[in-house]
Parts: sequence; C-alpha cells; structure tokens
Amino acid sequence: LQREFEDFLAGTISRGRRSGTLAVMTNPDIKNGRGGLRDIQLLRALALGNLCDAPDLSGPRRLLLDVRTLLHVHARRHRDTLDPDFAAAIAADLGFADRYELSAALVSAAATVDKAVERGLSAARDLVGRRSHNTVRKPLDLDVVEARGYVTLARNADLADPALVLRVAAAAARTGKKIDPGVWGSLASLPPLPEHWISSCTAACFALLSFPTQTHRVIAQLDEHGLWEKIVPEWPHIRGMMPRERTHLHTIDFHSVLTVERCAEMRTHGARPDLLPLAALYHDIGKGYGRPHEQVGAEMVTKMAAKMRLNLADRSRVQTLVAEHTTLAKIVTRMDPASDE
Repeated sequence: LQREFEDFLAGTISRGRRSGTLAVMTNPDIKNGRGGLRDIQLLRALALGNLCDAPDLSGPRRLLLDVRTLLHVHARRHRDTLDPDFAAAIAADLGFADRYELSAALVSAAATVDKAVERGLSAARDLVGRRSHNTVRKPLDLDVVEARGYVTLARNADLADPALVLRVAAAAARTGKKIDPGVWGSLASLPPLPEHWISSCTAACFALLSFPTQTHRVIAQLDEHGLWEKIVPEWPHIRGMMPRERTHLHTIDFHSVLTVERCAEMRTHGARPDLLPLAALYHDIGKGYGRPHEQVGAEMVTKMAAKMRLNLADRSRVQTLVAEHTTLAKIVTRMDPASDE
C-alpha cells in the first residue's frame, strides 16, 4: 500500500509540474493545474478512501466550473487553458469588472484548493506511512533533524535563535523533505532576524536558493506561514502581482523564484553561483513603484547584500546584475548578437 500510494503521489506531483500552478499562471490550466478541478477530484477520492477529511470547496469548484464551461463556449471547442483573449469576455459573463478581477478570484479559489490538497495529502501520507514511535532522528544542521520523513527541530532546540528558520528551510531544500507541520508555530515565534546577519544565516540563505527542484516549494511554504517576508521584507509588494508584459507566463513572485531555480541549475557554469540566484530573486522585485524596476531592484538587493554582510565588491556585483538585467534584451532586439559591434 505504501509503494502504491507513493506512485500515486508521484503522478499527482508530475501533473502539477506539467500544467503549472493555477494561482500563479497568466494562462492558467483550469482543469489540470495545481489548485484546479483535478485536485478537487483528488481530494474527494482521498476522502472516500477515509484518508483525509472532505473540505467544503463548493465555492471554488463552482467558479472553476463556470470559467471552464464559458471557456468552451467562447473558444467553441474543448479547452482548459484560460488565455487573456477569452478572459475579458468570460469576466463580463460572470459579472466581474474586468479580467483582472476575474484573475484575482481565480487566484483565491486556486489557493484555497491548493492548501486543502496539501493538508489532505499530508493527512493521507501519515495514515498510509505511519511508522513506529521509535524513529531514528538524523541530524541535519544545528538544532535541525530529520524524523519520520520530515524536517523538524531537535528536542532541545534554541528557540531564541532567529537563524533557526533559515537552517530549517535550507535543510528542507537540501534533503527534499517536507517541514513537519508542528514546527511552523515554533518558527513563527522566533525573534526577528538581526539587522546584520551572522555568517551562518547568510550561508543558509544561499543554500535555500541553490536547489533548483526544491527552492520554490520551500519558499512557498515559508510564505504561506508568513515567514518569507521576514527574510525578504519587500516580498509582499509583488505577491500575486500580475505582469504587464505578455511575454511573462507567471505572476511576478512566482516568476522571480522560477528565475532563481533556473540560475541554480546553471551554478556549475558560473564563477559565483551564490550571487547569481540572489540577483535573480531581486531582478523584478522593484516592479510597481512608479520608477524603472531595474533601479528599484538594484537598490533593494544592495540593502539585502549589506544585511548579509557581503563585501563591497560582491554588493556591487549583485547591484550591477539587477540594474542591467534588461540590457541584453534591449541589445538583441536592435542588433545582431553575432556581430562584433
């Protein structure tokens, strides 16, 4: 049963990766995306198997079904991806002011479904894979251990240490394990991070940004529990922000973390694999302030680099990366990249 459940879970995760997360896509897959109709069916199946409680998702389900039905009407064929071309007409049919108001409602509905799926799968995993209480606790970092397949705290962890949240997050990214649900309350009660970090804080933050397959998952969990903005104070401004550029497929916050993951994949090709993901995290964080976002982001990443106690040369490097990240695109739209000029 354990093996079959893990195979089932792997298929669910694979579907989510193929179709994307509905709440952060500019062209969301209403049926197959994470937080979509398939996930509501998944929860009903788990509840029927007595593996989790059945949450009330009637509101999100009604909205998702209405949008998908109207999408079929306007597209005149079966279609699950909501493009902006159809969103305006569907928004009008459903009584929304514009497609952005519809998008906000979809984001809220999908986030509700996604969180319910996380809770349901966690409950199901505990029931299917329940182990002995004599579990071996494997040390992962200072005051951080692995137990019962989760990243959790040591029995005598120092809850006055503000760096503990970063070490837990780094351990979760490094091992690919989920953070024990019972740990979040303890992490939320930790003192705030100091104005100038100690070296272990900086190392843990760089480690969190360096695992391309896990970074987004861990950051999303931290953000859900209100801890990510304590690490990156500028984050709430771009959370869920829709891009103005049609070339962007995701909300600004999701796009930023996705760029971090892409840079982490290239870490063996660069001389400074630590600075590249940090610059990627901040490259679009300055959007929506009424000034060129490259300048705003460069100012913000410089403050972050100072907080992390990077030396002056490294602060200058991340500042330049963020300030000039649009330059290459501007050049290649006007010039031949192969020419010496």
